[in-house]
Amino acid sequence: YFTYFFFHKRAISSLTLLAVLFFFSTTTLSQPRKMEEDTNNDGQIDQIAYFNENDELVQLEVDTSGDGKIDTRQYYAAGNLSSLHIDADHDGHFEVREYYQAGKRKKLEHLNSQGVTIRRLLLDDREQVMELHQDTTGDGLLDSSYFYKDGELLRLTRDADSNGTVELTVFFAADKPLRKEYDTDQDGVIETMDFFSNGKIIRRVEDRNQEGIGEKTTFYNSQGDIVKVTLRQQNKQDSLQIQYY
Repeated sequence: YFTYFFFHKRAISSLTLLAVLFFFSTTTLSQPRKMEEDTNNDGQIDQIAYFNENDELVQLEVDTSGDGKIDTRQYYAAGNLSSLHIDADHDGHFEVREYYQAGKRKKLEHLNSQGVTIRRLLLDDREQVMELHQDTTGDGLLDSSYFYKDGELLRLTRDADSNGTVELTVFFAADKPLRKEYDTDQDGVIETMDFFSNGKIIRRVEDRNQEGIGEKTTFYNSQGDIVKVTLRQQNKQDSLQIQYY
């Protein structure tokens, strides 16, 4: 999908230009509501334009593949492209939707065959991804979210059962995990944290009593093997047991 996303970025400019040319070629007619055109002279209609009562283009349907089926629908508001619906695999379902503001893409959605959004991307003014939300479990709910800044992944959150409580949060630096926070019992309180260096785990802190004190801390070497475990007794910060491996 990301390959399609960046490839299509180049293709949309030509489609938009085509729509503008089509619009100006028809404005001389007397209030047309619908115009059909065979742009490549192959005997098949490959463009259908719809106009409102003010002769403004509101929708343009295009057959980009030449198979006789409309696979792209462009929607306009006040003469500007507002959204683009695409049947990328030519199966009759318009599974890709792009939304525009001031000529720039601000949101993309990928839908399944039932019309349910399974992936949503929010873009910044440079059309770089700011947020990615997707359904990783197949239940039709967006359970995983990725947050970016200037193209760099900063944070990931996951709510695998889609109950509204995040069970896992991962923080990143230079596209490598920096820290993971777990709320496995889904009570809104973090009970386990993993710390990383250069993408490898170096320490795990467990606060299963949720007192704000890590009762168990596990240390790892560069190969991911446990080298030391420290245990604190409940309500006793200075009571420490150390086990070496």
